[in-house]
Amino acid sequence: MKRYNSNDPLFVRFANGDINQYEVVKSVAETTQDSETKEIATKALDKQFLDIGVFQTDFKNCVKDITEFGITHRSRSFLDSYLSSSLLLFRREQGLGGTGSVETWYRPIGEGTPWVEGAICFNLASFIRSRGSVKEIKSCKTCSRIFVHKGEHAVYCSESCKAIGGGNK
Repeated sequence: MKRYNSNDPLFVRFANGDINQYEVVKSVAETTQDSETKEIATKALDKQFLDIGVFQTDFKNCVKDITEFGITHRSRSFLDSYLSSSLLLFRREQGLGGTGSVETWYRPIGEGTPWVEGAICFNLASFIRSRGSVKEIKSCKTCSRIFVHKGEHAVYCSESCKAIGGGNK
């Protein structure tokens, strides 16, 4: 039985191992509005994927660090290393004088770059930017799963973890 909510952000599902690289690429192919990114992602679905298990572990550790310490030089450097080496980042402001919305998106630099890892890092960075802080990103006190919750004092990802962790006392 899957323990995740399909509405969880992509970075949460990936960090917890609920989705794999293929599912990330499929999600990018299905959701991107950029035609070049869609083309690269669609082509990638037909190729054999390299193992990115080490990245997945490092990424989860980065997210856990963010939940504990906020954005640090170390976490920023980790994310930037994938964003800058694999993606072209775009930003468009709507409205006058900075009062409108800001649209951001990416395009892989090329098929041979670690763009999937960059896309996952972009998803996390976009989530943080859209919320204005990291407060909603949490690490479960019982099982260490990453989860998103608006409650300021939430420390458990599920009722079962809350029961195990003594949260129902």
